Amino acid sequence: AWPPDRSILEFAPDGKSLVVGSTHEDKHSRVPQTTVRVLEVPSGKLLTRHKLPDDIGMRGVLLRDGKTLVASSQFEAAVLYDTTTWKRVCVLKGEEK
Repeated sequence: AWPPDRSILEFAPDGKSLVVGSTHEDKHSRVPQTTVRVLEVPSGKLLTRHKLPDDIGMRGVLLRDGKTLVASSQFEAAVLYDTTTWKRVCVLKGEEK
């Protein structure tokens, strides 16, 4: 089933926070669930938690600006999120087959 378990673990460029994300299949609905958490370093305090839409798998990267997360989609696309608002900024679609 898509997506297999995936995760992301990246420090923000300033080193003051850590982005932790994971995708897993919900045991009851069998629908992929992706959650991103931002933790304060070094305390580990949860700063924010955000659930991404069901079509997003957590294979991603935090850009150097620390304000943009690029995450994979099951529909052959990359989705860019603004990490201050967690809104979709842009969807980059793959090549049509």
